[in-house]
This record gives sequence, structure tokens and C-alpha cells, in this order.
Amino acid sequence: MVNIISISFLLFCVASRLTLGKLVSKFGMIKIGKICTVLMIFTALISTFLLDKFIILFAKSIQGVCASAFFLISYLIVVRYVEKEHMGFAIGFISTGAFLSVILAPIIGGFLSYYLPPQFVFSVTVPLSVITLILLYTLKEEWKEDVNIDYIGTLIWIISMVLFVYGISFLNRILGLIRFLISFIFIALFVYYELKIEDPLYNFRL
Repeated sequence: MVNIISISFLLFCVASRLTLGKLVSKFGMIKIGKICTVLMIFTALISTFLLDKFIILFAKSIQGVCASAFFLISYLIVVRYVEKEHMGFAIGFISTGAFLSVILAPIIGGFLSYYLPPQFVFSVTVPLSVITLILLYTLKEEWKEDVNIDYIGTLIWIISMVLFVYGISFLNRILGLIRFLISFIFIALFVYYELKIEDPLYNFRL
């Protein structure tokens, strides 16, 4: 079950990346950031107090989407608010933090789960999310633009990523290998469809 929870987080993080780029552009990076922060707090709290495996699975899936949104928004904030002469340092700082979080999270999580009650592992992100929400409210200037969302392309992309991530996680099983191979069919379909429409989810013509 632990493996499935980890995969669900990664799965929704990857599958939602392209669509979130459009949503952030359409509705605004600060607005989406606030929504995702509130969702992070809510999912952390229900995981802490309910401690049900299906609730945790649902919560981690939502948090995967939110983590993907934060990755996009952090770069947009740098581009929007940081001066050009300091932009390289700021982007490098954010990238370093992202990679360090991937490396240190399992170590810190293992340490906390060993020495503290299991609920604490889920609730430790709450104060960090509250600080993030407060910082987002200090940003007054919103950034957004009028864009169309490619819903069909989004659906094809999500299906392809679900099959790909799930398949590559279980390549030692026949069903996992089949799903991994089928994912390339959907990826090819996604590329074909995106090349045919005027306002694609991802512009392969660039």
C-alpha cells in the first residue's frame, strides 16, 4: 500500500503538469497557488486525523497535483517579481530546493515515523503550508492571460501518463509491461492530436 501511495503522488504530479500550466495562465498564478495551498492543508489534516489508507491515497493524489502547481508557480513568481540580474540565482535556488526535497524527504519522513507517532508525518507540512499561504497573500499583482484549455488533449495526456507511470512501476509484471507499452500508443496519439489543432495543450511546432 505504501508503494501505491507513493506512485499515486508521482502519477498525479506528472499527469497534471501540462494542464496546470494552462490553468495557471487562465485563472492566475496567485489564485491557483492559494487554492493548492488550502488543499495541501486540508489533505494533510484529514490524513492526520482519519489515518485511513484510502483517505491517505486520495490525499496524496491531490497533493501530487498541488506539488506540480507549486513547481510551476515558483518559477512564474521568480520571472514576474525578481529583477533580471538576480533571476539566475533565484531559479538556481528554487531548483536546488526542489532536488534537495526529493533527496531528503524519504530520510526525514523515515526519521519522523520511527521516533514520533505516524500522524506527525502527515501534519508536519501544515505549518509550512500556512507560511506559504501568508506569503502568497503578500503578492498583490496577479498574472494571467486569456487562453483556451485543450480538454481532449488533457484527457489523452492523463491516460498516457497513468499508463506510463503505473506500467514502469510494475515492469516486473505482465500487466505492468502491457500498460507501459500501451502508454506509448497514447503518447503518439497525443502528439498527433496536438499537431492537428490550433491551440494545443503542448505546441510541438515550436
